[in-house]
Amino acid sequence: MIEHISAVMITKDAEAHLQESLESLKDFKEVIVYDTGSQDQTLKIAQKFPNVTIHQGPFIGFGPTKNKAASLASNDWIFSIDSDEVVTPELLATLQTLALQPQKVYAIHRQNLFLGLPIRHGNWGSDWVKRLYNRSFTRFSDAQVHESIIGEDIQKIPGHLLHYAVDEVQDFLLKAARYSKLPHPTPKKLHPVLAFGRALWTFLRSYIIRAGFLDGGAGLVISVSEFNGVFFKYIHGFYKDKDK
Repeated sequence: MIEHISAVMITKDAEAHLQESLESLKDFKEVIVYDTGSQDQTLKIAQKFPNVTIHQGPFIGFGPTKNKAASLASNDWIFSIDSDEVVTPELLATLQTLALQPQKVYAIHRQNLFLGLPIRHGNWGSDWVKRLYNRSFTRFSDAQVHESIIGEDIQKIPGHLLHYAVDEVQDFLLKAARYSKLPHPTPKKLHPVLAFGRALWTFLRSYIIRAGFLDGGAGLVISVSEFNGVFFKYIHGFYKDKDK
């Protein structure tokens, strides 16, 4: 039983993989599920687990909402997990024995699945995410999307998360479109030509340099999606200023 770390997730209409995700957290004494308005079976699934405490509240952006959820935990050590992620036995063993240092932020390798198949190349193939931290020393950024735990002293740990990243291509593209409408912190304005160049570099790095093409059609879809995400981010910033 992991008593000194609280697992924390935010949910909304998360029934697809929630059962498997919570099953993988059964060795945690405390799991916080912060729901932001589910209309499916999410709450009924979560209620079946005795170590789960359910809270409900508004969605105020990914970073702020995750910080709100973490504040409801009884432990300062927070393991942040998404409802479409599953803790593997190796990662669980690491979390049970890891000698935690409060100033450190711990990163975990995420094995992304595209229609059930593992993605081993491109940007998704080397996906390390910061997920374990001490809330007395740090927190998630206030970013509405693409939030991250603040901290430079990062340690990678053994084990990985299984991530059901894409169950249906249509839903994947719709999700990417929704993300593009959320406020993005744009580091600088870019002319559309430069925005295209930045996006093209993102595509080439993922598909060619990091060998995303070895993942077949999935690698192409992912790389094109990343191209779109970067392009729309900078275009949004450029024309937003033009409209002022």
